[in-house]
Amino acid sequence: MVSQQVHPRVIFAGGGTLGHLMPGWCVCEEVRRLWPQGAYLFVAGSKDWDADFMRQRGVAVWTFAGRRCPPAWTPHPWARPELFAHGAGNLLEAVGLMRRYRPQVVVGLGGHLSIPVVLGAILTGVPAILLEQNAYPGRANRFLSRWAECVCCSWRGSERWLARPERAVLTGNPIRRGIGPAMPTAGDFHQFGLRPGKRTLLVLGGSRGAVALNEAVLAALPILAKRRELLQVVHAAGPAGVASVRRAYEAANVQAAVQSFIEDMAAAYRVADLVFCRAGGTTLAEVCAAGRPAIVVPYPYAAEGHQHANAAVVAGAGAALAVDQSRLTGDLLAHLVLGLLGEPMRLEKMAQNSRSLGRLEATAAVLKQVQGLILSRCLTPAILDERAREAAPLFRPIVRGERA
Repeated sequence: MVSQQVHPRVIFAGGGTLGHLMPGWCVCEEVRRLWPQGAYLFVAGSKDWDADFMRQRGVAVWTFAGRRCPPAWTPHPWARPELFAHGAGNLLEAVGLMRRYRPQVVVGLGGHLSIPVVLGAILTGVPAILLEQNAYPGRANRFLSRWAECVCCSWRGSERWLARPERAVLTGNPIRRGIGPAMPTAGDFHQFGLRPGKRTLLVLGGSRGAVALNEAVLAALPILAKRRELLQVVHAAGPAGVASVRRAYEAANVQAAVQSFIEDMAAAYRVADLVFCRAGGTTLAEVCAAGRPAIVVPYPYAAEGHQHANAAVVAGAGAALAVDQSRLTGDLLAHLVLGLLGEPMRLEKMAQNSRSLGRLEATAAVLKQVQGLILSRCLTPAILDERAREAAPLFRPIVRGERA
């Protein structure tokens, strides 16, 4: 087959949070499975944990030479000379990377780090695909969507915020392998040291903002401990909070598996009866794919309030209860958790609504878009031939003042 003779080169750009990075890793994993002889590169921040995360998984990482990318949320970064200089330098580096690496496609994962890399790809005639995790697209993807070949959207309706809605494809958000609406096994409970007969609360702080959720759970423990015969917990507390959180559960005599980062998330979702989490796009994509009801607390400092938009989607569908962080207290959390766990019919209805939002085929849908561009480019004799140059948009809408 032609596809077996292809040895693609793909660049993934973006990160800063697990919510941006994980969908890219899921797609990369599937592309590597399809073409193990290909070359795959992640562009990461020079001081970010993203680089270590990818290197541990056997993926090459490239970082900018000590420059800081202007954040995507910075208003008019060109008005600040130092940010403009950093951005221009990063763009020049990205253009050089494209000419040296000669990828068939660049996959932008969102966030400010993706901007110079995707622009560098567009300027050199390399097609770009964008992954958008949120109901309200981030500023970086809204800007880059003018020139992307397609934008893979996670939620219906988010395309209306893009510069070219006609290029949006509703794929869902790529999720880790194995996550789905499956029943737990005895082995799942055993690996977390839990009992199958109890109700299980799964607490996910995310890569940012775990402190507020940790504090809320610890404040709720005195009340939750009164139902310790009913309740057990799997808690991803983050590296900074894992020791203190574990001690709190031990002091309250509540059965809990406390980890800084949960590697086997598929098993964690299987044992969970209820999830307490942030409203990040990737987290909610996994929760809905697993068909689990949730209590969601939007991160109040997320850029442009996109977590509130995500929370509104799942809460509006009856799959979750949304709680503003300003209202979050231990008493309220305990009341919500015990109330839901004590109403099996309500919990099951929320689970059904959650499953209706889940998109188990999301990774395959994004892979199809990437695969199509790879094959079309690999069958082109020259990466930057005249046809590719003519096809690249090259900032035409902005230069001519046209509306995208």
